[in-house]
Amino acid sequence: MLKLVQEKLLIMIVRTQDIVRVNCSIVEYDPDRPRVRLAQYFVMNNILNENKITTLSFDEARKQGKFIIYEIGTTEGPHWWLGYKNSDHPTMPNLFDVLNKQQFEILKYIINGNGVIHIDQCLESFPLWVNDSTFEEKEICYYKNIHDKCKIHNIPLSKIFYSTSNLMENELYDRWCKENNIQEKMNIICDLFFARLAKDGFFYSGYNDNNFTFPENDISVLTFEEHINYKQHNDIKTFSCLNRVIRPHRVAFLAMLNHYNMINGSELSFDKLNLDQTNLNRDIFFNHSAFDDRNIKAIEQLTPLYLDVTEFETNQAQSFFKETYLNTWYSAITETYFYEYYNTSMFFSEKIFKPVCAMHPFVLVGQQFSLEYFKKLGFKTFDSVWDENYDTIRDPVQRMDAICKLMQNLNRKSKHEWIEIYYKIQPILIHNFNHLKDTPWGSYAKF
Repeated sequence: MLKLVQEKLLIMIVRTQDIVRVNCSIVEYDPDRPRVRLAQYFVMNNILNENKITTLSFDEARKQGKFIIYEIGTTEGPHWWLGYKNSDHPTMPNLFDVLNKQQFEILKYIINGNGVIHIDQCLESFPLWVNDSTFEEKEICYYKNIHDKCKIHNIPLSKIFYSTSNLMENELYDRWCKENNIQEKMNIICDLFFARLAKDGFFYSGYNDNNFTFPENDISVLTFEEHINYKQHNDIKTFSCLNRVIRPHRVAFLAMLNHYNMINGSELSFDKLNLDQTNLNRDIFFNHSAFDDRNIKAIEQLTPLYLDVTEFETNQAQSFFKETYLNTWYSAITETYFYEYYNTSMFFSEKIFKPVCAMHPFVLVGQQFSLEYFKKLGFKTFDSVWDENYDTIRDPVQRMDAICKLMQNLNRKSKHEWIEIYYKIQPILIHNFNHLKDTPWGSYAKF
């Protein structure tokens, strides 16, 4: 018997050879903006002890009497696939209503005990409950939406498995269920999707070098010794900061870097900004001279900043830009979230795991308590050599300012001082690399 292990959950299923996958296929409401994609199979594979599960059509699976995992890979956030109406899509239906209408036979098969539904959102970290403790404008509860729709369509919540990269989702769901006296629950799988990508070497498949060969049994393409040798014999810039998608906090960070004169001498990429479309959230980023109109105009004129690529449309999540880690002392990582989803989401994308692979120290421009969560995952950070108290600051502007003040201090250090720092943090860099490589992230369930 196989076990699907989840926090406070132990479900017995059937033998591996009796389990198959059936991919969700629906007629899309908007073909140019689909809500369903191919699920990330290795998430469930790893939960199922790395067994490779066959994919069949539903008709074939039913004919063979198989227990099915009905795979629904989602795109964008829950507002999109749960059918929250807006001016552009005033009649958009809920995904569960779509399934009941278009795939009723599959739902009936599952309801009768012959399968489970896996809703895969492991590429994203949107919380299913945005409450009033966040910076968001209003409370939105997607849990209630899912519970209500399952009740309408007679789908037992125990049949729903939801995988997400939000490391707080289990805690959040338990809190909501407790507050609303909910007993029957769906199953939440908190998945470190991007850690698994790093572990399996996915980052290097896009490496732009025809002579590049991925090292056998080794995810590292940069060693500590290579760093030291290169940095001792070359002029090294201060920090590396790679940005593709323009987000409000990244615009604010670029403005603050410019305000503190830290752009020159760094390696920084950023798409072209338009003064009328800077995406700088003035409700969050104000009350600091870095955000005055003159400085915002200045960063508009500075962009685009090219480094690894000269176009920003292509997702670079699977690429690995080795040279920038050699050419700089540390990374300034502008994670996906900074002020969003306070106390409801914690997300680590590929941006933090690439420096870990490269044995490159980092400063994290992320959510409050990001470093604390990273340590809970078993990694180590650099509080033994510099001040990481910025991680505890609630106010986004004050936290960003503290990060920049730290970076000013780091940027003043000489080559000799940095080489000493590297030797001091060598055990941390090696520990993080080995921890990333040796941990079975796909079966991650809780801290």
